[in-house]
This record gives sequence, C-alpha cells and structure tokens, in this order.
Amino acid sequence: MCYYFGPSRTHGRLEARAELRRRGCSLATQEWVDNHWSLILWKLAGLVRAYPMDLTERWSWSHVIDQLLYRYEREINRGQRPAVKKIQEQDCASTRSMVLTVCQIKMTTRQKADDPDQTEEHPEFVLTDGWYKIRASVDDCLGRATKMAKIQVGTKIAMSGIKLDAAKEGKEVLKALDDTMLKLTGNSTCLARWYTKLGFAPKPFVPTIASLSPDGGNVVMLHITVTKMFPIGYIDAFVEGAPRPIPRCQKEEDAAMDEWMKMWEKEQADECKEFEDRLQKLEALAERLDHACGYKSVSRDLLPHWVDDVLDEFEEATDVKSLIKLKSRDELSYLATAAHAKIAYERDNAQRTIEKAMEGRVPQRQVRNFQVACIEDARTYHRTPMRTGQLTVWDILSMGDEIIREGRSYLVSNIVPTQKGSWGKPAVADSEVFLQTTRGTRWSPVP
Repeated sequence: MCYYFGPSRTHGRLEARAELRRRGCSLATQEWVDNHWSLILWKLAGLVRAYPMDLTERWSWSHVIDQLLYRYEREINRGQRPAVKKIQEQDCASTRSMVLTVCQIKMTTRQKADDPDQTEEHPEFVLTDGWYKIRASVDDCLGRATKMAKIQVGTKIAMSGIKLDAAKEGKEVLKALDDTMLKLTGNSTCLARWYTKLGFAPKPFVPTIASLSPDGGNVVMLHITVTKMFPIGYIDAFVEGAPRPIPRCQKEEDAAMDEWMKMWEKEQADECKEFEDRLQKLEALAERLDHACGYKSVSRDLLPHWVDDVLDEFEEATDVKSLIKLKSRDELSYLATAAHAKIAYERDNAQRTIEKAMEGRVPQRQVRNFQVACIEDARTYHRTPMRTGQLTVWDILSMGDEIIREGRSYLVSNIVPTQKGSWGKPAVADSEVFLQTTRGTRWSPVP
C-alpha cells in the first residue's frame, strides 16, 4: 500500500526500506520497517488531524524518513529498547508502571458468566508504546468502559502491576505479538491524559477510592488516610461445607481460648496416662522374655528382620505364655533385645510421640486476627471525597512495629475488593467500598 505525500509523490513500505538502505541503514529488515512505518503514519495522521496547519511539514516523505532514521539510530545503533520490546523479550517485568495507547480494539465472542448457553461480545486490545505492539485482554470492568466508548482507539492507559500471559522464555518482539498478552484489570489501570509520555513511568499511578470497581481485580496501590480503627477481631478459618464462622471480639476470643486450653490439658493428661500404660506393659513383656530366654543378651546389630513384626504380635496377644512356648531360646533372646530397644526409643521420643498424638486428639485452632480501618483518599485535589472505604487488615497482630494509627496517611499496596455486592456507587455521597489486605500487602507511612 502506498501513501500520498504531495503532488505526484506516493510511497510505501518498500520504498521506505530502500531509502534507509541507501542511507546506510543495512540492518533495517523489511519486518522492522513495516512495524515502524505503520506506527509512524498513525502518529503523524493524528497530529495532522489535531493541527491541520502543520500538514505540509509533518505529512511529508522526508519527515517519515527522518522518523525512521531516528528510530534506527536509537534502537539499532545505540541499543536502546522501548518498553514493549523489553516486556515481549521478558527482560523487564510487565508489572512496572507504564503508559500505553490503544491502537486497535477487536470484539471477540465468549460465553456469558451467568448463562454459559449464551454468548456475548467482549473487547480485546492491541496496545503500543509508539514503537511496538502488544495484545491485551481486559476484564469486565474495562469491557464495560469500552462498550460505553470511554476507551477508544487512541486512548492512553496508565497501568501498574499488570500480569503477562506468555511462554516461559521471551521471544523476539516482531514475532511475539500473537504469543503474548497483557492481562489488564480495571483497578490496575486508569485513563492517562493525552499529553502523557508513552512507555515506562518513573512512579506508579495511584487510583482514588472513587475510581475503584468491585470487579476490577487487584488494587496495586492506594494513598489513604485512616480515619478510624475498630477493635481487633478474631475469626475461625472457613471450612468447606461448614457454616460460615462468626467473628469474635477480644473477650469472646479469650473465652474460646480458655475453653480450648482446658480441653487440651485434659486430653494431654489422658494421652500421657495411655503412653505410660503402654510403656509399662512393654516393660513387663520384656521382663517375661528375659526370664524365658535366661537373660541371654544379643547385639542389636544381629537382630533378624522378622523380629519387629513378631514383637508386635506379642504386644497385642492376650495369651503371651502360649506364644513364648512356641519360640526357641534364641528367638526369645532376639525378642527381648528388640523389646528393650523399643522401650529406650519410646522414652527418648516420649515428648514427640505425645505431641503427634495430641494433633489428632485436639487439633490446633485455626484463628486469624483482623482489624477494620475506615479509610478515605489522602489526595482529593481540593474536592470533597464522594466515597470512603472499609479496609480489613488481616493478621494485624503479626505486623509488629508496623502499627496502623488513626489520622495517619499510608501508601498501601496489593489489596483486593471484598463484599462486592455491598459497594456503593461512585457518584453517591457517603457510599462505601470494601477492601482487604493480602499476604503481599505493604504499608508505607506518608508524612
């Protein structure tokens, strides 16, 4: 395909590569030229449309060649790689903060989540940093925004903490378009201003509480102020098929712990008595075997392989005297030696044996502690926040010196939505959102 650049001047990709080679750019392949040709023309067309007075200056063959020469110098001569190239080749994490623009939206067909027999259209993006392209899947939150025309071709999207769906090893960027895909979620992205520079960003993009969606996935970072801290609560681990556990206050948790300790102490006493009874029975058996074999001693290293199984039979038997009569003096000496060895082993490992038995008799309590913090945006840009939130902080007691205090501001990373059906609408005053921490959550106090 050729493009018109002025009176009687039409040029295409083949002519562009020939011009580059004429100017000494011998490493410019046709695939490389094709990729940059399309993105350069797309950029110039947008600029000319926005600034028609610059038509003759920007939409010219010489300007296109200058753009190609600039990219050749940056990428091939200097070895500088743009964001998408580093991600496609897996030399850089896709979780880094960056800004990409939508250069194509494809509508695909998928099954409805609430009715698998029905299908619906769902968008898929092709994004670019101005140098290379990469495909991106979107969640329901971004899908709705696309269908409402809030995201269109040319929209710039800021993102942080995005996952990459790709093979374990990176591929050459011009061959990786069909094999890699970014997984965009609503809470990890936001619309960027038109003048925002494409590529990696120097700092993460921090959304506001008002911009979050219950189905928007993980929230990479929030800048919040803690307005209130509720008392610490406790809750048992959820067991599949069992009733949903009920949270407890500190007083109720102390009572539950006391009750469990009483039961544990009783069961431990019973287990210790049973252990001593078993040991006394084994000692009595060892004495009878010693007497029967005439106290003949045998080295433990010479014990035959069958001795442990036969000793177990003697321990379980109700008539040991009859079994002793069936054994020879040598066999009885083997059994006596094995019995004494077992007694010594049981005494040396008494504590471990009792602890293991107690795990079955009285399982350890699976209890998590938590604290609910009322939060609001720390940066409202002189506007009254329309939305506040409740953040459930799990395992608050294990945070040590990282104490969360009322009235302080924090940068909180890696939190997720919860109670999705209870979220208030963004434009409604006094509406709330509900979030909770994860194992990867980090708190950074902000002065």
